[in-house]
Amino acid sequence: MHTDTTYASKNNTGIFGLMKSAGYNVGLFGKVTNDQRKILDEIVEFKSASFIDSPLDYNNYVGKTYYQYDESTGAGAQVETISGDDGECYQTSQIGNRTLSWLDTAIRGDAPFFAYLGPHAPHFPAMPAPWYATAFDDVELPITPNYNMLDTDGDGKSEHAQKNPPLSDRAKCWETRHFQNRWASLLSVDDLVEAVYSKVEAAGLLDRTYFVYTSDHGYKQGQWRIGTSKQHPYETDIRIPFIVRGPGI
Repeated sequence: MHTDTTYASKNNTGIFGLMKSAGYNVGLFGKVTNDQRKILDEIVEFKSASFIDSPLDYNNYVGKTYYQYDESTGAGAQVETISGDDGECYQTSQIGNRTLSWLDTAIRGDAPFFAYLGPHAPHFPAMPAPWYATAFDDVELPITPNYNMLDTDGDGKSEHAQKNPPLSDRAKCWETRHFQNRWASLLSVDDLVEAVYSKVEAAGLLDRTYFVYTSDHGYKQGQWRIGTSKQHPYETDIRIPFIVRGPGI
């Protein structure tokens, strides 16, 4: 597999550039790649998007720097630094609000639009919005059959999965808190999805719009005595949601 990120940013190979070449108004919001600044610069260079408003410090749920580009102005890319408390700067809400603002213009335009939204939630550290911080405090960590399980059969598990020490009660407590935070952080993603859907619905465009919802990697939380992890070809690591909704579907 070729790992050169340029293939994702070029206008004849990446999804953003291909959509723009097909006549779409392409807006990018949220995390695009781990190599965020580099690939965003390349997207601008190759004219693979019409509009960009994405957090540069995407691992920080209250990061304050945003990469901005608007092709219609004829100006180059800029970096915006915002201010405010954790609630005002909360990344998922910022991404949602910036998307909605762009949609106000994109919906009125003559061209079809393609919006890419990449919230970091529920990725580690899975910080929930302040207003959702305790929403799932009563939820317990799922204890699957392979939670804290030692692979004693040697049935092909990697060596470290066969030799991991048992997880302590303290580790289980930490994993439980992290699990609760992950769920709580997703409430803001729910808000984002609902707001975007409602915006398109209010514009009378549901019968002309496709929504594609998927995610990053799956996740382990204590399976095979491994903590928060995603590096193995196990069900927990590879299963992700994939939902498509639109005309005829």
